[in-house]
Amino acid sequence: MVVHGLDGLDEISIIGKTAVAHLRDGEVSMMEIKPRDFGFQNARAEEIQSPSLEENVELAFKLLNGLTESDDPRRRMVLLNAAAGLLVGGKVDNLQEGIELASMSIESGSAYEKLKAMIKASRGSLEVLEELEKKYA
Repeated sequence: MVVHGLDGLDEISIIGKTAVAHLRDGEVSMMEIKPRDFGFQNARAEEIQSPSLEENVELAFKLLNGLTESDDPRRRMVLLNAAAGLLVGGKVDNLQEGIELASMSIESGSAYEKLKAMIKASRGSLEVLEELEKKYA
């Protein structure tokens, strides 16, 4: 799957339309999708931007722990792009199912646990996540 947000983002966008080329079973389908196709409101660019690395790390922690509002534009962005990964990986049959599975993964804590497992597997440090766990406990 190759995606391009027509607003210039290099991922599925919730600001506006996204062009999608999807190779499945030897055939490429071309389509445009928009946030409303999935029951999401369009967001403004400033709603999904984060000015610093530290804020991005904390935001990722909050997103993967279900500590953001369900209508948070950044959460919607994560869900749509995770859904694409789940679709390409053969875990779901369409993006809507992917959104539902990604949401369940966040709510159950398995998305966050997978992040921690990936950090451990790459011999990274969990120190920042442990500090955030204390902060939000």
